[in-house]
Amino acid sequence: MLDSNEPSKRWGWINPRYLWVHYCVAIALLIGILGFNHIVQQRFVAGSFDHARLIDNSGQQRMLSQRIYLLAEDYHRTGSLEVATALDEAIARFERNHSWILSRIGNAPETNALYFDPSGPMLHAQTQAYAVLAKEIRSMSGRGDEPARKLLLLKRQGMWQILPRLEQAVENFTLSEEQENQRLRAYLNYSFYAALLVLLIEGALIFWPAHRAVVRHLGKLEASTEQVREKNDELRNYAQQMAYNAYHDPLTGLTNRKRLFEFLGAELAQPAQRARICVLHIDLDGFKQLNDRLGHAIGDVALQHAAKEMLDRVRGSDLVARTGGDEFVIVAFISGGDPIEQADRLCADLIARISKPFKYGGVEVHVGASIGYAFATDHTPDADELVAQADLALYEAKRDGKGTARRFSDGMNALQKERSAMLSDLESGVENGEFVPYFQPIQCLASGKIMGLELLARWNHPDGRTLPLDHFTKIAEEARLLDSIGSRVQLDGLGAFSTLRQNGWTFPRLSLNVFVHAMQYEDFADRLLEAVTAHGFFPGDVIVEVKETVLLSDAEHLAAQTISRLRKFGFHVHVDNFGVGFSSLSVLSQLDVNGVKIDRQLIASIGEPKTQQVVSAIIGLGKALSLQVFATGIETSEQYETLRGLGIDAAQGNLIAEPMSIDATLDWLHDNGSGNAPTARLG
Repeated sequence: MLDSNEPSKRWGWINPRYLWVHYCVAIALLIGILGFNHIVQQRFVAGSFDHARLIDNSGQQRMLSQRIYLLAEDYHRTGSLEVATALDEAIARFERNHSWILSRIGNAPETNALYFDPSGPMLHAQTQAYAVLAKEIRSMSGRGDEPARKLLLLKRQGMWQILPRLEQAVENFTLSEEQENQRLRAYLNYSFYAALLVLLIEGALIFWPAHRAVVRHLGKLEASTEQVREKNDELRNYAQQMAYNAYHDPLTGLTNRKRLFEFLGAELAQPAQRARICVLHIDLDGFKQLNDRLGHAIGDVALQHAAKEMLDRVRGSDLVARTGGDEFVIVAFISGGDPIEQADRLCADLIARISKPFKYGGVEVHVGASIGYAFATDHTPDADELVAQADLALYEAKRDGKGTARRFSDGMNALQKERSAMLSDLESGVENGEFVPYFQPIQCLASGKIMGLELLARWNHPDGRTLPLDHFTKIAEEARLLDSIGSRVQLDGLGAFSTLRQNGWTFPRLSLNVFVHAMQYEDFADRLLEAVTAHGFFPGDVIVEVKETVLLSDAEHLAAQTISRLRKFGFHVHVDNFGVGFSSLSVLSQLDVNGVKIDRQLIASIGEPKTQQVVSAIIGLGKALSLQVFATGIETSEQYETLRGLGIDAAQGNLIAEPMSIDATLDWLHDNGSGNAPTARLG
């Protein structure tokens, strides 16, 4: 677009913003020239008109002078009153014409000399004398010698004085008119050339530069218009893409959750359709392990494979939607025959299709599927309820061992009510502060000294139970309450840890468990640093434990970035639940961490030779990478001794101490930590 602040020199001396000023100046000049020419021509026309009248009146004076003589002679001869009246009128008209001619003579030298020069003919005086003599003859009566003499004198004056002089006046006036006409013609020529010159100048200095400026400006406007058109096309395409994305999953191209519920709600609103609707909730079995073992790229291919198999199996009127990571919902319309039999056959076909192995990049990919389905009834209130029923059936299918399909039954409502009650209790628990910090000691196996405490979340349920995290993790995560619970427990745990310091226990280092979503937040490290320093601790006093599965699913490297920021602040970072994934070693080599904590599943089978070899390899890897290796879940003395023999650095478990409240932790430390209260810190 044209910048209104651009210097006018880009357009010559014409600024497009002020074209109207230049046009006004040019038009004003033209109007001025035309107006001046009009005024001058009017004056010339008026002068020409006066000259024409002068010539005409001078000619009339010649005729009147002769008429006066003829009437005077006739009056002298006849004495007729009628002739006398005509004579009076001729004399009066003669005088009036003379007076008018005198008023129009002006400064013309020849005409002035003709009328007033004492050395010349003095036509003015002769005209007056002629009129006076005619009046005298008019006033005389009879035919005496005196009237005859004066009549003769009148004839002589008229013939030999007035008439030649008036002819001379006519010639002078005619000549003057010709001169005036010549001046008018000359002026018209000059004014024409002047106007033409002004037009040329205006064209060169105003109109042509203005034209060039406008053309350039229009060129820029056309370019800008084209850019705007292209932008509009981009915006239109973007809007179309956004409209598509609003209702479709970008990875599989399937309908998304929003469109699913709109479609299902509209279909349920039609009584004729309601009886045919069957909702299938499908979850991929083994997808998480596939993702962890082969990576997200293979996982995405598996999702696309499953989506294609579903689309190939259902009918065109059915709808397939992806509602979560590895969860799908199909709205199928069942007609004819036994609906349950048809639904079971559809589920069996879908499970067989999805479970069929396929190869990608030389790797054999295999996932399974579990399905829960529910039929719409006259009592189904809405789409949410119908999908929830299918979800309950899916939950039961997974409990049956996966790879199966279950139909929703009224008996599952009890489970739904239990989950609803649990969700309600969770929400109330968050509001009422029922989630509290518990601590479990971490012991150095070489010296037997307490090296730190792990902070764990516990729920003081209103029914009197104290529930561990795994009792409510899944539903809390589904309700998006897990981060709130974790943040609250961490803050309270830091406060409780401060209480330990105030009671003289300066040796423990606090280990914090980080939930899955927390590592995705850009400001997590900053918020944690703020919380730690607010309680009087240094970042080096805290170990941040990150689950191995979080790192394996870190496709966008957000967790790795958060770890780097934590390490920059001085926090210690350990990989928790290490050993459950298959790509752990490659991931570990790329992260800036201080240690690893072997998963309790390996510790539980540590008595087996192969498991011991795996744990020994992990310990060797840790030492090679200068990492500390911890173990969790020690329940027996045999496990304790085996791990100590393998050279593991530290361990925790119920054999050493169960998770405890802050008061119980203080009592336990007084009973078990005073004799071996360490001053050394974890490196």
